[in-house]
Order: sequence, then C-alpha cells, then structure tokens
Amino acid sequence: MSSPFRKRDTVTLLMDVLRAAEKISLYLKGCSVQDFVKDPEKVDAVARNLEIIGEAVTKLPDGFKKEHPEIEWSQITGLRNRIVHEYFGI
Repeated sequence: MSSPFRKRDTVTLLMDVLRAAEKISLYLKGCSVQDFVKDPEKVDAVARNLEIIGEAVTKLPDGFKKEHPEIEWSQITGLRNRIVHEYFGI
C-alpha cells in the first residue's frame, strides 16, 4: 500500500497546482469582489487552494523552475507564506 505522504513527482505537483487553480476559478465564477469578501466560506476555500498551489510550488525541483523563468515562483511561494504565517492579516 502506498503512503499518501510519499514524495510527489513533478507531474503530480503540477496536477495539484492545476486542480487547485481550477477550484479557485470555479469558486470565483460570477463572483464580484464585494460578494467574495462577504463570504467567509468562499474566502477560506480560495485561501486553502492558494496554500496548496504555493506548497506544491515549493516542492517543485529547482531545475524545473529555472527552465520556466517566465513564472514568478517567488511570488507564488511568497503568497503561500503570507497566507500560512500571516493568516490574521488576510
């Protein structure tokens, strides 16, 4: 039986990012900024999926990230760190 905590490969990590982004898109479809900030469940759901994206990005191999400099990896991980460590300011 494989452990759910096993090391995830690059493709799996990218799929995690894609799934989380798709969820965020679904949650925000047709939602105004005003409606979003008034809906704590929606805010929590989006924040959680942003955490997932950021965490997956931190686990991507450095070589992969260097091959894709068009993506601002540090911005993604920085957002994740802000959500996780400065949650009270969100």
